[in-house]
Amino acid sequence: DNPKYHSSSVPCLPTHPKQRERVYRAIVGSTLLLCLLAGAVWSYKGPEFGKAGKMGEAADDVPHDFHPEIERQAGILADESHPQPLKGTKLSDERLIDGNSVQYFLENIERKSKNLQKGDLRLNPNARCPDSAFPKKGPNGEPPTIFLTTSTTKFMRMKKRFNFSHSFWDSKSSYPVWYFHENTWDNYNNRKPLRESEVPNTSCFLDVFDSTEGLLSLLTTKDSVIDELYKIPYILSLADTIMDGKALIRKVAAMAHAAHQLPDGAMMIWVDVDTKIIKPFDKKFYDFAYGRDVSYMAEVICARSKEMKTARSVGDIPQWCRDYKIETGVFAIKVGPETRNFLKKGLMWYNGPMLQLARDCFLGNPTIRPPECEIGWIRHNIGLNDVFVLNLLMHAAYPRKQGFFSYSKTLCNIEELRERVLGHCPPCHHFNDPQVEEKAHLVSSFLIEEYVEHYHDHTGIMAALHSDVEFKDVKKSDKTKDRSMKPPPEFLRLIHTHLDPRPACDDSRSRKDCFHTIKCGGGENPST
Repeated sequence: DNPKYHSSSVPCLPTHPKQRERVYRAIVGSTLLLCLLAGAVWSYKGPEFGKAGKMGEAADDVPHDFHPEIERQAGILADESHPQPLKGTKLSDERLIDGNSVQYFLENIERKSKNLQKGDLRLNPNARCPDSAFPKKGPNGEPPTIFLTTSTTKFMRMKKRFNFSHSFWDSKSSYPVWYFHENTWDNYNNRKPLRESEVPNTSCFLDVFDSTEGLLSLLTTKDSVIDELYKIPYILSLADTIMDGKALIRKVAAMAHAAHQLPDGAMMIWVDVDTKIIKPFDKKFYDFAYGRDVSYMAEVICARSKEMKTARSVGDIPQWCRDYKIETGVFAIKVGPETRNFLKKGLMWYNGPMLQLARDCFLGNPTIRPPECEIGWIRHNIGLNDVFVLNLLMHAAYPRKQGFFSYSKTLCNIEELRERVLGHCPPCHHFNDPQVEEKAHLVSSFLIEEYVEHYHDHTGIMAALHSDVEFKDVKKSDKTKDRSMKPPPEFLRLIHTHLDPRPACDDSRSRKDCFHTIKCGGGENPST
């Protein structure tokens, strides 16, 4: 109302009361509209929208002992990482944790996917390890135990240049070692196959493509169900330069085939090639692992919660924490009918069901999207890396008895560090409630590194051979260049949609570059 500003060159509010009221109403209405629009964008983009830094990066000036943003993410991040559930599709608490209802949904996906399959994957009973490779009971009645692993020929020859340093063969095993090679793949790609004499201390030398009929066809047929999956946005991947499912299916195939060879009651310990044996398994290890169908390393956002301290099974994990990640660098399996079926089902999910699930959840008419797609641990395990396939099925209670190995001696043994890290971290044995019987805990009372150490650095196959990151000890000729492994153009165009949105351990420092493991090793900066 200041006459000083009443001029045709300087716009101002009108002086007439009615005109001024109309302008006020317009301003208020516009402001409300902008607020609603901003809220809609916020709910779609997630908590990282509008913040400095990369997705989920924590502010440096927030005290580490309390971080409200991460506390908020712990409860609702899964619902913000993708478009919000549709009206009327919210699941009840019981539905979220009721294995039977989710099992029915996944079994229906399997039935629908049969039309997508262009061939079968079948375990070959005629491909067998020699009798001398089968384990016997230990001197104190320990169950028959084997180590199992697989790798590419390129990886083995690269490691041989360095006397197998930072690999499984840098140590000697007290148990038979079953090694699944890829000579059929080498012959297909006109490379010299691997000789058994090139692999130290191996009891069984078996071709993974002989073990599983139809595997080579699935990986080399153009526009296969695996190729089609990598054209879909929001499917998760832990590699940028290859279709990681085409590499990790060999791991699942080796486990499924070995389990069908071994007798009931045998212990099968899968180890990634970037591991090292520290000491033989003892009574403490078997008391834990032999009392469960599968034991593995988990990454949970509620590692310090009261529920985790007293948890006896995965069913005791609080609902807001059930969307946890897994690490399969060391994976213990008690062989029996249930675990054989679990691993065979995991192999089968590469051949159609995961593609069907991705199409139902991410493509098509959103008004008829299945409500199960909004469950965090379903939505965040739609991908063909083995950690996604196996985690999806284990969340759905295949198999029922599961255990978490406590791991990360750095995190678990340094209390100051343990108390300030955020994100999905390994639950430590220190947190176990002493009033709960030791054998009954969901989390082991020991660190798995006491027996087998997983390096978590650039010495593994995926980082060394299947990434475009350069390492001084890796030659360009070591890198994977097989044409049938290369992702389709659609994957590369949508690469930002394939990142895991869940905060990694020590989110405030490492989320920027590390999305899956507890840390980045060797100084590399992988983009996923």
